[in-house]
Amino acid sequence: MKGDEIRVYPPKYQLVYTKKPESFPIPHQYKVKTIHRKKKYQVECSIEYVDGKPLYNVQFGENMEYNVCSTNSSSGAGNKYITALLMLEKNKTLTEEDIKKINKDATTSSKISGVQLFGLQHQEIF
Repeated sequence: MKGDEIRVYPPKYQLVYTKKPESFPIPHQYKVKTIHRKKKYQVECSIEYVDGKPLYNVQFGENMEYNVCSTNSSSGAGNKYITALLMLEKNKTLTEEDIKKINKDATTSSKISGVQLFGLQHQEIF
């Protein structure tokens, strides 16, 4: 975080925290870029508070043209991302309908750690 940036937090009763024992508040418009897997995929993960609840977003693609999201958890968004990534690798493209279907479906099995994908395991988040 640059010295002149200000973190914005929602009211305390709406605030979401990272997991214990290192529990830190997650600011509004939190954003991190992550590179993962052997193919060095780059993603941009963000958390925004919408109507008092966190919305976990994962943008990906060569130009960050795809976006999946979850209102449940960072892992929920991460799992939707993996579903979309596997579809993209297989079909070489994703349609708007593909993304809508992925975002609508509730993924239950864990395919990736949302905490790590979103960088929420760090001592301090910006």
